[in-house]
Amino acid sequence: MSCILLTCIFIIADVYAPIVKCVPVETFYLDPGVHSASITWSEPEVDDNDDTVKVNHVSGPNPGDVLSRGSHVVTYVASDEAGNSSPCTMTINVQGIVEHVAGVL
Repeated sequence: MSCILLTCIFIIADVYAPIVKCVPVETFYLDPGVHSASITWSEPEVDDNDDTVKVNHVSGPNPGDVLSRGSHVVTYVASDEAGNSSPCTMTINVQGIVEHVAGVL
């Protein structure tokens, strides 16, 4: 009788980058007469085949920072344990509300 012993090794590689649900532009409005305020937005949500995906803030203001009127660019990068990554760049627009005075054009 003859026996053959086989050993199989499977190497599974994660080659898929996380999918980032990134809102490209969010606009916030300041109350009349206010020039800056604490602005809060949601960081991007991420889907990945690996449960250990992390979202890192790379540049720009953080949610809750005091921002003045204008456009502020924020960049995040989502990375999984296999080293796959996807960027997300958002523009946070902060605008003032113009107060209209009756009788003035």
